[in-house]
Amino acid sequence: MKFFIAILLSLAFAMVMGNASDEAKEKIKAANQKCQGDPKTAVDKTTLKAYIDSKGTAPAPENIGAHALCVSKELNWQNADGSVNREHLKERISAHVDDASKVDEILNECAVVKDNEEATARHLFRCFYKYAKDHGH
Repeated sequence: MKFFIAILLSLAFAMVMGNASDEAKEKIKAANQKCQGDPKTAVDKTTLKAYIDSKGTAPAPENIGAHALCVSKELNWQNADGSVNREHLKERISAHVDDASKVDEILNECAVVKDNEEATARHLFRCFYKYAKDHGH
């Protein structure tokens, strides 16, 4: 695993959708690299690895909200104004989940606007990770 550890955040969504296509994996990788390349949105890889390995019990990297928001916007999960792009998320989920009620369940639980756009992005990642774990991905 030579990719940035932070890509694990992005892969959570891909995992809940099953096996991501090569194109989707490249989009995730490119989004992560772009956000890691900007000092305003980069996260410390060592701290992030410890956070992920601890399943969220260790302190989160200082810039995790900004990084999550950057990746989320790059993947079109959130619009430029930080609002949730429900239509895009539903389309992506529907491409991999056949049961319409399950699609709606995931969308309604994950695509929730929080106190600010960074909190919304963090919620999206945590929620998609939960569904990835629930489905053994």
